[in-house]
Amino acid sequence: MTGLLAFLALAVSTAALLYLRVTDPRRRRVFNLPPLDRDRPLLAQAALWLPAVGLILLGNLAALVIWMGGIAVIGWAVAAATPNTVVVARERFDALRVESAKRYVSLRAGLRLWLRVLSTIPAQLREEAATPGQSDRIAALEARIAELETLLAGRSTSESDAANTAKSPPLAIAGSRP
Repeated sequence: MTGLLAFLALAVSTAALLYLRVTDPRRRRVFNLPPLDRDRPLLAQAALWLPAVGLILLGNLAALVIWMGGIAVIGWAVAAATPNTVVVARERFDALRVESAKRYVSLRAGLRLWLRVLSTIPAQLREEAATPGQSDRIAALEARIAELETLLAGRSTSESDAANTAKSPPLAIAGSRP
């Protein structure tokens, strides 16, 4: 439960931090972005700190400590990201998306080719089976296999009979010593 509370608090505070970063007039001036018509809203500043107050009121100090560490790291990451890095990251993501779409299309084309090749195999097998002389050859092979199986079965029974007679102990005759 502590982790879930800390995660929700971090999500709310991160959203407020991102909004504050986008609307900050000094930051926009430094990065040569056009100014916005609105001032920094107090609602976003309150949303930044409201999760901490909520965690204190709930008495969940472990979640508060997690939130403080997380918001410090997230704050540094939000402040370090320049608009150029965001644009570059977006361009890289778009390029990756286009590349993955190309791979998907080539994968689809490859699968279609394999399916086409695999669908021709049964037709080739039917053509080979319909070749004259093949069925006679297969019948001869099956007859030879049956003949060899019966020969093998006959040998195994005669060998097992011989083994049984060789292994049987001699009969003891009454009054004789071994």
